[in-house]
Amino acid sequence: MASVRHVSHVWAIPVALIGLSGLYACGCGTGEIKRYNISGNVTYNGKPVPAGTIAFEPVGRDISPGFATIKDGKYDTAENGVGQIGGEQVVRITGDARSPVDPNSFQADSYVAKELFPKFQMNAKLPKRRSTQDFEVPRATKK
Repeated sequence: MASVRHVSHVWAIPVALIGLSGLYACGCGTGEIKRYNISGNVTYNGKPVPAGTIAFEPVGRDISPGFATIKDGKYDTAENGVGQIGGEQVVRITGDARSPVDPNSFQADSYVAKELFPKFQMNAKLPKRRSTQDFEVPRATKK
């Protein structure tokens, strides 16, 4: 029985920390941060970016950025990311072209990612509400 009690005490601290981190992540507790979902399209050379990431970093504020993954030229923080806080943001975009590892492989979803362009960034003023914003990575951005 002593070992069971010991194990429960060992797990009490990590479980408490996980609970507190959950409160922090949702904005509960002190200093609540309101986040707004954003979605849209990301293109390069007039074509949808096959895969990548988009991040929204607040300018002049020490707050974690909002982000989403890009799939088939579309992103949505409500589906796969964290919303942005509105106001002046540095928008950072990465893009990958994907090609099958081996078309004859039994793993049809296995891909090799190849960078489409170097990491791109720009400033944008985003609204403090749910919004749609499309981004075009300029053609001049080359490897």
